[in-house]
Amino acid sequence: MRILIVEDEPRTRNGLKKLVMNFQPAAQVETVENGKQALQICGSQPFDLIFTDICMPNMDGLQFLEQLEKRGRQLVVISGYADFAYAQKAMQYGVQDYLLKPVDPMKIKELLKNANARYRMQQGSALRTLLNERDYISDKLNDQLWSKLSLKHTAVIATIFMEDSVQWDVQIQNCKNMVYSIQEEMTDEISAICFCRKDMLVLCVSADTAEQCDNYFQRLKPEISFAQIRKSAPSTAQEGLWNGYDEVLKDDELQNLQQTANPIKLIKAYIQEHLSENLTLNDMAELAYVHPTYLSKLFKKETGQNISDYISDCRIQAAKEYLKKPQYKIYEVAEICGFKDPKYFSNVFKVAVGCTPKEYRNN
Repeated sequence: MRILIVEDEPRTRNGLKKLVMNFQPAAQVETVENGKQALQICGSQPFDLIFTDICMPNMDGLQFLEQLEKRGRQLVVISGYADFAYAQKAMQYGVQDYLLKPVDPMKIKELLKNANARYRMQQGSALRTLLNERDYISDKLNDQLWSKLSLKHTAVIATIFMEDSVQWDVQIQNCKNMVYSIQEEMTDEISAICFCRKDMLVLCVSADTAEQCDNYFQRLKPEISFAQIRKSAPSTAQEGLWNGYDEVLKDDELQNLQQTANPIKLIKAYIQEHLSENLTLNDMAELAYVHPTYLSKLFKKETGQNISDYISDCRIQAAKEYLKKPQYKIYEVAEICGFKDPKYFSNVFKVAVGCTPKEYRNN
């Protein structure tokens, strides 16, 4: 994971970098002194997590966040100002966390743990999701994949990307037709199955020898010259299923995703950290690389609650905590907790708690 720290105070900047490196030794950490430098480096290097101060020379943190391309980045503000206006503005720019100086090292540790989990999930490819989280595959496809590939000794896994997005549907179908056409011609030698996920085609080929797998791809490549193929080296079929895609994706961070990626746990963490935002089932399903209907059913099965009810409960619990802090006005508590209309917030709160927010605060 690549991390950027934007902080003008050298002591704070170096201290935060030391903390991050202590809790995430494998992370690549860069530091800059202000928002202007941060925009420049973000234009040339990808960062997955950004810590930024607010008050800085040349360009402050809020100006930086306003101009930053935020897609795929997790944002954290670290500031010495416990000012709701700052926090509110930061949240409008997609900030997930707002921490006050001096920062508690344990909060940084927990934040990095959650950020790393979200990073792995966001970076997890469709191929890894399908192979590791077998419940995500339809029963029929699952049976086909595992039974076919276990019949042979050697396995190769490949991803096929279409070069022309305009003709994507046509190219995908042409690829599928060619994959199975060549398989039929080589039916005594190889077994293949392919399926579409997101913007790529996933192809699994098994055979008795590595040479037979290689022959298959030599036959396939000229027939789909409009596409790019990235494939793993041949390995034994069972090992290949678990090792091949690492080589294909070139992503060491994902090696332990099967053991650590719990979609429901990650979705819960995401909800807790984005209560002020408009949380939709589709967005959360995309984050977890699953179908919205599947996520809804899985969440209900594992928690006993609908996602919407869980979000509402989290918002009410968060509101209770903020109402204990007199520096926040009730309408500010409503906004922080994701209620855009203070009157609606009051009604929902009363139904859930049995009293209005004002009564709860007074008591």
